[in-house]
Amino acid sequence: MTTEGSNMIILPAEFESLTIRRVYDEATETWSFSVIDIIQVLTQQPDYQGARKYWKVLKWRLARRWRRQSGGASAR
Repeated sequence: MTTEGSNMIILPAEFESLTIRRVYDEATETWSFSVIDIIQVLTQQPDYQGARKYWKVLKWRLARRWRRQSGGASAR
């Protein structure tokens, strides 16, 4: 499936009976994958919402760690 007006092709991939959404950009010859779908497979989450929550918490923790290491003003 090609998205209209672009060189991007949407090609879902199957891994352990779960679908991982991915898009191929023909212009740059690069793949983009859904982080949440990958997290769902790696953490063996039974549903999409569990993977979304995991990703939300992980992003928050990584941002907090980065702020602390970089000495940001909001590092508390």
